[in-house]
Amino acid sequence: MQLTLIRHGQSEANAARLWQGEGDAPLTDRGRRQAKALGSRLDLGSFDRVFSSTLVRARTTAGLAGFEAEARQDLGEMRLGEWEGLTFDEVSERFPDELAALRAGEEIRWGRTGETFEEFNGRVTAELARILAHADPRDRILIVAHGGTNNTILRSFLPTDQMMFRVFGAPTNTSITEVTIDTEGAATIERYNDAAHLGPLSDWAEERRSEGAAVVDLVRHGVTQANLERRVQGQADWGLHADGEDQARRLSSWIGHADRVYSSSSGRAARTAQLVFPVSDVVHDDGLMEVAMGEWQGEKWEEVVRQFPDEIAALRSGSSDVARGVSGETFADVQGRVASTIASIAAKHKGDRVGVISHGLAIRAYLASVVNLDHTNYRTFGRLGNTAFSRVVVTADGPLIAEYNLQYHLLH
Repeated sequence: MQLTLIRHGQSEANAARLWQGEGDAPLTDRGRRQAKALGSRLDLGSFDRVFSSTLVRARTTAGLAGFEAEARQDLGEMRLGEWEGLTFDEVSERFPDELAALRAGEEIRWGRTGETFEEFNGRVTAELARILAHADPRDRILIVAHGGTNNTILRSFLPTDQMMFRVFGAPTNTSITEVTIDTEGAATIERYNDAAHLGPLSDWAEERRSEGAAVVDLVRHGVTQANLERRVQGQADWGLHADGEDQARRLSSWIGHADRVYSSSSGRAARTAQLVFPVSDVVHDDGLMEVAMGEWQGEKWEEVVRQFPDEIAALRSGSSDVARGVSGETFADVQGRVASTIASIAAKHKGDRVGVISHGLAIRAYLASVVNLDHTNYRTFGRLGNTAFSRVVVTADGPLIAEYNLQYHLLH
């Protein structure tokens, strides 16, 4: 089953920087344009069931994007009590103790008379359960709702009990989040917060950068001959296939400027970096290399599976963090190495936008560390496509995942 979550377009309250919650502000002209741009996305396709919040900003977004939605009240945004309609600055000035308590994870009512996290989570996940209970395992379901609602749904699938605002950035207006749910109810995040139809840098990420956060754009290398032949690459130095060079050039036409660029030392990543950011000096860093695959490097995956069935079974199930190819790295090895490297890069470039070109497992391992996942459950993040784009915003409080696995540049 595929579940797609879309946040509404910009509302008048969003534009005025007001706490919105159950407030029923209509879309701005910009929000209406965003919704129409969303409807033109070639990668949305058709859906078997479409739902929305009953609030006008969600229903209007669904309609302008070309979807006829069934409205459900319990998909509405969190009830914010006395904060409803106040500016962000007004809430900070008038309710400092309550904000501090919420950031500390205390279970209190938002805006004194609004919902608690537990009540909001219970309302939204109960509605989701009702929707899924009437769905076929092969259905494609779309929900057009709100940032808080959609991230509460996403949180219900995470195997760790993380508060979403501590590990994921704020969803962008009309962004797309896509989750695949298997027959046992386990979920895979295929992409998160994809608003690429609005441009390469969201308002939220730009605001955080202006406040001194490092915006780290993570890119997997382009396709190689080894990818096409299904060979184990690891740290072997394969170059890009011609199609991989085309992918990188297409990403370059969309992604925009980076203040600094870092790349894995592997040839395929270094060449991708050169093509994506052609006017930038690239720093090559072994800390961004792919997981070392030991004796498996250069072999076809089908042969590795045949020769090492127990090791492959352990890796796929997550039952054991075995070293790849006997003499290679474990998942914990690559996760610790890449997380340390990116933390060091971000610390050097506060307030900058930094391009980082690396590899599929290396990037997934790093993002899994942000959400406190390990070898047993990192596959909650789906496979990254070649030249797929992800983003982390590193604030004073730590890294936040802003986007995951965007491939908009390959649609055009």
